[in-house]
Amino acid sequence: MSAAAAEPVAWIDAGFDLVTTAFVLVVLLLVCRYLGSGNHAPLAAALAVTVMGVLSKESAYCLPALVVLTALIHPRADRPRALRAFLLIAAACIIVFAYRWWALGGVGGYLVRGAGAAEFLRYNLVPRANALLLRLWTVLFSPVNWSEPLTPISKAVLAALPLPIVSLVLVARIPRRQFLACLGFTLAAAIPAQEMLLIGLDLSGTRVLYLPAVGMALLWGLLSDSVGRRAQVVLLGLSLAIQVTALEHNLVPWHDVPESARAACRSFGLQLASLSDPVTVGRLPATERGVVFLQNGLPECVEFNSGVSADRIRALGGTDRDQAATFVWDDERGFIHGRPPH
Repeated sequence: MSAAAAEPVAWIDAGFDLVTTAFVLVVLLLVCRYLGSGNHAPLAAALAVTVMGVLSKESAYCLPALVVLTALIHPRADRPRALRAFLLIAAACIIVFAYRWWALGGVGGYLVRGAGAAEFLRYNLVPRANALLLRLWTVLFSPVNWSEPLTPISKAVLAALPLPIVSLVLVARIPRRQFLACLGFTLAAAIPAQEMLLIGLDLSGTRVLYLPAVGMALLWGLLSDSVGRRAQVVLLGLSLAIQVTALEHNLVPWHDVPESARAACRSFGLQLASLSDPVTVGRLPATERGVVFLQNGLPECVEFNSGVSADRIRALGGTDRDQAATFVWDDERGFIHGRPPH
């Protein structure tokens, strides 16, 4: 993906995705070392890291498929070793999954609100097809936060976004097997998180694309390696300019929104200073322009910025559960105020 998506590194809660991606990459590197040398030590290490990866986050369960797709990029002579690596890593994933099922008392995963069923088990073919076949590739090819107004420079640079893509497609020549392996890698890495891939215009949720982006990185590497050195330099410079511009544009909310949250918490703390009873705050937004906002951590934010104890504050989210709220968030004016009497 691109380095232009800020959420995976700017949001501290996305750390699990980074750790899992690191484990998966280490496994694949060790498998490649095993395929090339036949030495069983890298394979044994890959099995150990596989266990650490799947225990870190469920997205690592795509590892057996990624091993197969990675092997397609290697010579055919490595296929027997690739089969052995696939079987052992798949067995490790199955064992850990069985242990996880036993430890959790079920399959686990995010639950549907009010239904108690796992989200990924729901039958919703059309939205998931939209996520995997359209939204995934749109964000990977054009990672722009459209909720943030574009500057004239951003518009001009982003208009050039198709140029390196079209140029590589026209001049690059890579084997079809490797091309399909890279696309399959991206899809396989996205499937464990496919119920979260309906990413909106503000790029909220791009943290789940950290691992699928590896498949795209492999594809761009193969494409650029198949053209001449001069073309590589030109395309790299153009791509770098586009990515830096998009990143600077996407980082604007990550500078502005925390300041807005800090000001809102400080102002709310001043209101609470004259009160003695605990309060309940409703209608808090979860995100603002793609950045995590006040729904998570409001009490701690108020205490940190105003000194008012977090124990005095109960935060609610959404618009249908705040009947008991004594304070509500006003999105138009950007602060928390007392709820008007009914």
